[in-house]
Amino acid sequence: MPAGSIGLLTIHADAVFDNLNVTTFENVCTTVQLSSSLSSALSNAKQNYNNFKIVYGSTNDYQSAAELAGYTQISAVATSSNTDENLISVGGPCENSVSSNLMGNPSACTAGLISGQAKVQVFNNGGNTQIVVNGYSAADTLMAVRAITRGNLDSIASSTALITQNPDSTYNIQS
Repeated sequence: MPAGSIGLLTIHADAVFDNLNVTTFENVCTTVQLSSSLSSALSNAKQNYNNFKIVYGSTNDYQSAAELAGYTQISAVATSSNTDENLISVGGPCENSVSSNLMGNPSACTAGLISGQAKVQVFNNGGNTQIVVNGYSAADTLMAVRAITRGNLDSIASSTALITQNPDSTYNIQS
């Protein structure tokens, strides 16, 4: 798929409904959008919360995972998962094996980050959307989650954002 394009995966299922002795045969169609930008990936997670899972690697990232769950309404929160599911992976590659796998198993836990920074990235594997939220520290990961829950990434058209927090508690987002 070319960079910047959006793919659609459509799943069809036949369902039979039997109410009040009336049988109706309908085609039920569920469409899950593969997201290439942060804005569409986050929107997809909120709209299709029953098809997403939040994964966190350590207890240090539990608060971040819980805040994301509250924001997105995703009720499936786990400490491990396959990387070919729709998911949001919270925490860096040394704390979270899912993040590590999606990020290509980097040797340095904080590769590309300095203290006070976090990164949010979108991946598409196995026909599904994965979002990784990781910071230099657990506090930086929580800062990125709060930038997400406050809508600061809702208009990011790229697949990656680097986030820092300004002294006035606003966010500086580079994409």
